[in-house]
Amino acid sequence: MECEIEKEITFDCPEGVFRCSLDEVKKVPACKNGEHIMETRLVFVVQVPWINKTVKAGRNFDPRKKDLQFFLKQWLGEELQNYCKDGKLQLDLLVGCAGEIITSHQHNHNYKKPFVKIEQLHPSGTLDLTETSGASPTDQPSAPARNTNTSMRPFAGMYGLTDAAKIAAVAQKLTSRQHEKQRTQTK
Repeated sequence: MECEIEKEITFDCPEGVFRCSLDEVKKVPACKNGEHIMETRLVFVVQVPWINKTVKAGRNFDPRKKDLQFFLKQWLGEELQNYCKDGKLQLDLLVGCAGEIITSHQHNHNYKKPFVKIEQLHPSGTLDLTETSGASPTDQPSAPARNTNTSMRPFAGMYGLTDAAKIAAVAQKLTSRQHEKQRTQTK
């Protein structure tokens, strides 16, 4: 007789590019500039090859901004419309959907562990995945989702200048590698 033992859950997700699936959608309270609001939180199960635990990462979205729409559009493209009903996005229908995620760390001297930030989410099969520990997203270039336009202008407001610069660097590396692959294939 066999019995499956559940893996321990951790939110200590490393930096890198990994396969993932949306695990949970929920509302969480937040206070922004003295205003109490309910943000939308997306929690992903992240497949990290060298960690024998269930790794999760989450990201909150302010309902007053459009960053959730940009984030989901990058992941699902035109398929995003399939999850709308009466002009409203049905986020619960996305639970279980797979993709590939880029994570980074933000360090704060007041905390032992870094804050894990979900930078981007792309369709499955579009990114070069991080296969070993110690690699960072800038070491593992990503591919754009359904779109070869690598303009990062929309992300500057969403992620702030530092993160937008990091994302642009990843996109630039990707573009050079794509051109190199295309040149190699045409020879």
